[in-house]
Amino acid sequence: MSRVGIVGGLGPESTIDYYRRLFEEWRMTDPSSSPSMVIDSLDVTTGLRLVDEDRPALVEYLLESLRRLAGANVDFIAMTANTPHIVFDELAARSPVPLLSIVDVCADEAQRRGLRRLGLFGTRFTMEASFYPEVFARRGIEVVRPNAEERVRVHDRYVGQLLPGDFRDETRAEIVAVIERMARDEKIDGVILGGTELPLLLRADVVAGLPTLDTTALHVRAIAARLREPDVEIATAPLTGDSAVRLISALNAELAAAYPEPGANHFRLDPTEVGPGVGAFVVAKWRGAPVGCGAVRRLSDPELVSELGPNVGEVKRMYVAPDVRGRGIGRGLLARLEREARELGVRRLVLETGTRQLEALRLYRAAGFVDIDPYGEYVASAATSVCLSKVL
Repeated sequence: MSRVGIVGGLGPESTIDYYRRLFEEWRMTDPSSSPSMVIDSLDVTTGLRLVDEDRPALVEYLLESLRRLAGANVDFIAMTANTPHIVFDELAARSPVPLLSIVDVCADEAQRRGLRRLGLFGTRFTMEASFYPEVFARRGIEVVRPNAEERVRVHDRYVGQLLPGDFRDETRAEIVAVIERMARDEKIDGVILGGTELPLLLRADVVAGLPTLDTTALHVRAIAARLREPDVEIATAPLTGDSAVRLISALNAELAAAYPEPGANHFRLDPTEVGPGVGAFVVAKWRGAPVGCGAVRRLSDPELVSELGPNVGEVKRMYVAPDVRGRGIGRGLLARLEREARELGVRRLVLETGTRQLEALRLYRAAGFVDIDPYGEYVASAATSVCLSKVL
């Protein structure tokens, strides 16, 4: 397992939140183990003073932390605050180990969601610096700042209240009012919570009718994914290959045992449905051994297109071997299938799983799938089927 180094303390409350969230994220998929990490906690007062007065000294201050973490044999490093990313490029050029940027992770998610004009909230240093706008501009996304008076107010509340751990209802209402004003006047279509204390204040996926990008949650998810990388490999594979045949046979046997009712199982998947341009079949390997699979196909049957609409894809044949479940392999397979679906021009995914597949239901719902009415052939097996959908 890889080990992550955490530059913490900037501020203390968000570092605690990172620690808690990273364990929760990890244990969602692997409750039998814990992520390996080393935390180097810095002084937030020193950090803020250097951001304001002496950027070269800030680089050296943070580099000392990176070197300490490298000495603890970490494989990569994440800083648990947005503001220090103001010198991220300078740090990345001199760091002894790779850095995982909270800004890049957030920009990737904004692009995935199709957001184009985002309001940015955080400290004054974050809101007024160029590092967020520059990174997002590379993806064709515009970053909009609150006006000068609003920036002063948000910064004062952030440094004076949020960093010391003081989260007030009146402050929450104040920031929501700024978001509402920007939605009305600046036409923003989303909000970047560009300070890792902000998700502790605004605990919602939607604020003032706009989606929020929780930089802490996104960064934690990316850290957990990076920690899992060495053990799991996921790649496209032929449906008729030996690995696919063995995995699908195991899946069919498991489903037949779980659902002996006549008509409860739907095993069909033709190789022509997952060929180039129409679908994809992927295999997951755990330490080199094939242990999981999944498929996505773009729906073309006229009846299904009429029922579900255009640009819809279907996830099929999801399976992870029982002895490696709980290690994030299912989530990795699903993420890869979503990527393949987007490349096929799919805008919405649907799938069917069984009422007794409790682990699968938790996986899909955690990934953003919502329940829908049975469709197509699953109407006849509605008693044992759960159908779900997700907009990409």
